[in-house]
Amino acid sequence: MSRGLWVKVSVDLPRHAKLYRLARRLNITRRDAFYYVFNLWRFAMLNYPDGNLPADDEELAYGCDLDESIDPAQFAYELVHCGESRPGFLDEHQNGYHVHDWEQYSGENNDKREYYREYRRAERARKKAELAQQTAIEHVQSVQLNCSVERSAEIHPLEPDPEPEPEIQNHCPPFKSGSEIDDGAQKIEAPEKSTSRVSRLTEKELKEEFEVVWENYPRKRSSAKDKALKSYIGHRRKGVPMEDFKKAVEGYADYIRDNCIQPQYVMMGSTFFGPSGRWKDFIGDDDEPRLAFGGMMEPENNEHFENENDLIQKEFGGDMNAYAKWLAAGSPQPAGEWYRRFRS
Repeated sequence: MSRGLWVKVSVDLPRHAKLYRLARRLNITRRDAFYYVFNLWRFAMLNYPDGNLPADDEELAYGCDLDESIDPAQFAYELVHCGESRPGFLDEHQNGYHVHDWEQYSGENNDKREYYREYRRAERARKKAELAQQTAIEHVQSVQLNCSVERSAEIHPLEPDPEPEPEIQNHCPPFKSGSEIDDGAQKIEAPEKSTSRVSRLTEKELKEEFEVVWENYPRKRSSAKDKALKSYIGHRRKGVPMEDFKKAVEGYADYIRDNCIQPQYVMMGSTFFGPSGRWKDFIGDDDEPRLAFGGMMEPENNEHFENENDLIQKEFGGDMNAYAKWLAAGSPQPAGEWYRRFRS
């Protein structure tokens, strides 16, 4: 189940005038038009949480799972103008499109995303401060231990030296109590991450880095690679470590496998590495659970839906979670025997 992210659909939508005009102008059924509009909202929620879509009709058609017989440019045009004198399902802007009334329906989801991002940042800062404090305490204790050894050697020398020794000045700091050590340690700050090394990297070196990261990305579409590379170089220039992108790609691959995501729904590289920072959701370096959305195939018709429902009830006792894991495992046969082993 998705982590509290829902697409709100009005009960009036199937017979709304805008949906009727969209279906009539594209020469499709109202059910197909409803399916495309729903996918538009779902695509925006997963990939563009602010509701701002790029001026890319091909990507819009991909996100809506548009049939190949429909021209993507005409589809985008009708989404904007199906309201006639009133707004359609999309508002047209200079830099692309904006989903109409998006803030009214998705504000709560955006608040949740921002909350978890702030939570991750706070957790990283807390762990960083704890590590700096512990390092400072260990350093002070080590210095005091060395000073104690030196003082003991001065008072009880192992072998007396007949020759006079020059006076040795003790540069060790005075002994501090535990509370004083803590107070001093809290004032020591860990050094900030330096971006000087990244700034010295040439564009050729950054491209070679990107090829290493891109090699493991689940969807290698050449038209999206150039945009992904440009975004990657921009992030690296700002000091984002290469390891973060490696972890994000590995986490996204795990997410696709665990949630049975079909290939056509895998994000393009330009979206994953893009300015919206979708890769941050899959780094997996904190306690927040990764985003999870269902990965089962859309039923093709009512008979397909009934057959699938019968399978779930008969072989899995109505356990949808077990059914999803069975699909992820490659649908091993017989299903009933697999389910018995799964429960045990």
